Amino acid sequence: SVFAIETAIESILDETVIGNLFDDVAFGAINLTEPYLTLAEFVSYLICVGGTALIVRAHGEGDREKMSNIFGHCITACVVVGVLFFAVYMIFSGPLVNLVAGGTEELEFSRQVFIGECFYVMGYPLCAFLQTYVLYRGGYVLCGVATGCCIALNPLLSYALAKTFGIGGVTVATAIINAIEILLMILYIAKKNHRISFRLHFEGGIAKKIFY
Repeated sequence: SVFAIETAIESILDETVIGNLFDDVAFGAINLTEPYLTLAEFVSYLICVGGTALIVRAHGEGDREKMSNIFGHCITACVVVGVLFFAVYMIFSGPLVNLVAGGTEELEFSRQVFIGECFYVMGYPLCAFLQTYVLYRGGYVLCGVATGCCIALNPLLSYALAKTFGIGGVTVATAIINAIEILLMILYIAKKNHRISFRLHFEGGIAKKIFY
C-alpha cells in the first residue's frame, strides 16, 4: 500500500538523520527496536485489509448503514490497538529494549528511540486505516500530496527535534507526521460528499471478520 511505502521511506530518512547527527552506535540502535514496530504495523494492516474489504462489500450491496457500522468498528479497533501498543510498550519499555539491545553499546540509545516509537505506534493503526479508506473513496490526489509533503517534512522535523531532544526526537517527529496525516484524512472524510456517520463500538462477530 501507499502507506507501507511511505513508512519504509520514513524509516530510511530517520536512519539518514541519525547517521548524520550521531555516531555509528546510535545508528545501529534504531534498527534493534524495529521488530516492535513491525508487529504494530502487521496488526494495523490486518485492520486495513479486513476492514476495507468488508466496507467495499457493503458499498457494493448499497448498504450505507452496514458501511457505517463496519467503519465505526474499524476506527474503534484502531484506537484500542494503538492505545494497547502504547501502554504495553511504554510500561514494559525497559525489559523490551533489554531483550533486543541488552549488553550492547546501543542500549541507552535504543531506550531513547523506543520511547519515541511508543507514540508512533499509538497513531499508526488509525493513520494506516484512514489512508486506506480515503484511497478507496477516491482520494488519490490528497493521499499523494499528503504523502509527498510528509516525506519532505519528515527529515526537517527529525533534524530539529533530534538537535533539541536527542535521538528520541527522530521517532517523535515521525509520530507527529502521522498525526498530521490523520488530521488531513479526517478533513477529507468530513467533506459533505465523502462524509460517513459512525459511532465507536465493537461486536465480537464483526471484529472476527475484520481480523480474520
